[in-house]
Amino acid sequence: MKRRFFVPVLIVIFSLATFNSCKKYKDGPLISMMPKKYRIANKWKVDRMFVNSIETPRSADWEKETHEFKTDGGYFYSTALRTTIQGTWSLDNKKDNLVVFTSSSFVYKILRLKNKEMWLEYFDGIDITETHYVPK
Repeated sequence: MKRRFFVPVLIVIFSLATFNSCKKYKDGPLISMMPKKYRIANKWKVDRMFVNSIETPRSADWEKETHEFKTDGGYFYSTALRTTIQGTWSLDNKKDNLVVFTSSSFVYKILRLKNKEMWLEYFDGIDITETHYVPK
C-alpha cells in the first residue's frame, strides 16, 4: 500500500521540478498555451517602471502613452504629445528578447509575458530600466 502511494507522489515531484527548470522567462509564466507573438500583440501602457531597481514615481504622461504591437510585426508608439512613431517588432531566435525597430533599434529582455501583463528590461549601457506594461 505504501509503495502505491509513493510512486505517484515521486512522479508528481519530478514533473514539477522539470517544469520549473524549463520556465522561459525569469518572472514567468510557467506555461502558456498562447504563442508569444499573440501575447505581445496588444496595445500596452506603462504600469510601473524601475531604474536600477528603484521604482520611479508614477507619471501622468504614462496614461497618455501607448505601445501597440500588431500581429503582423507593426509597432506604433504614441506619446503624451500625440506624436506617433511607427516601426516594426520581432522576437530574436531564442524568443528571449523583443526587438523594436524605429529610427534605431532597441532590444528588450522579456522578463514576464502574459496575456494581460508584460515586463521588459532595457540596458542602455549605463542604466537598467525594467518596465511593467498592462493592456490599455
